[in-house]
Amino acid sequence: MRLFALIGLVLLASCTQPFGNLLKGGSSVPTDIAPLSTDAISTQTLSPIGGSPPSPAQPVPPPSPAPSIVAPPLQDEPASAQEMACRNRGGIWGKAGRLNAMACFQQTKDGGGSCSKESDCTTQCLARSRTCAPIWPIFGCSEVLQRDGRLVTLCLD
Repeated sequence: MRLFALIGLVLLASCTQPFGNLLKGGSSVPTDIAPLSTDAISTQTLSPIGGSPPSPAQPVPPPSPAPSIVAPPLQDEPASAQEMACRNRGGIWGKAGRLNAMACFQQTKDGGGSCSKESDCTTQCLARSRTCAPIWPIFGCSEVLQRDGRLVTLCLD
């Protein structure tokens, strides 16, 4: 198998000019390519549309200011009674769960504190970090420690 791969590479290499010369004992650089040569590059000043080019002694006037466009303020939907109650408690009103239902997220007083069971926290004791949940509710599935310290998976959607 390796022999066929080697033969294929040799045949492929002989198809290209630089490598074909090497295999035939010649130089590795093709000699039949003309060197790149160009004339000097010239520049030309373009005149503005509908007018003559400004003379070097004449200063170019600054562009006229663009008209100012003021967008109207965004119109938020009026807050529901639930949203207002959530915000009054210091919560954050937002979408949650798989159905993107609206919910009030509250920071917990003991969030981040250490725990070994649910009763050590005002809400949930997170099993992985053994800390109290920083917010409530926690959507999705989380491993929590129950009142007796047993590990369970709690799913809230």
